[in-house]
Amino acid sequence: MESGIKKLETNEHVKNRFNAIASEYEAARRKFIPGFDTFYESGIRFLRCETPTPRVLDLGAGTGLYSLKLLERYPRAKITLLDFAGNMLTIAGQIFSGNPNISFIQDDYFRYCMPENRM
Repeated sequence: MESGIKKLETNEHVKNRFNAIASEYEAARRKFIPGFDTFYESGIRFLRCETPTPRVLDLGAGTGLYSLKLLERYPRAKITLLDFAGNMLTIAGQIFSGNPNISFIQDDYFRYCMPENRM
């Protein structure tokens, strides 16, 4: 039982830390990840979808950096960003403001149960 309590405290600590650094998140990643744009584009470069409107669930979406790159390739994609740090999703909401194909869920993706046909 005690290990479960420690895990919960750790998750809460991580969430609080991400909430605290949300406004500097992208700048820090750009500083510390060599080839930042290539890093985020690399997974998308090999992605092949049969439809121009793929439905995507971005787990641990943060401020939406990956989803933003995905939209460059699939501008009509329907994307749900899921993250447990509300401040990160607030920034993502500003970035994707006005895009009706983007939705947000604030929750822990280890525990979240996606309803059928949610995306």
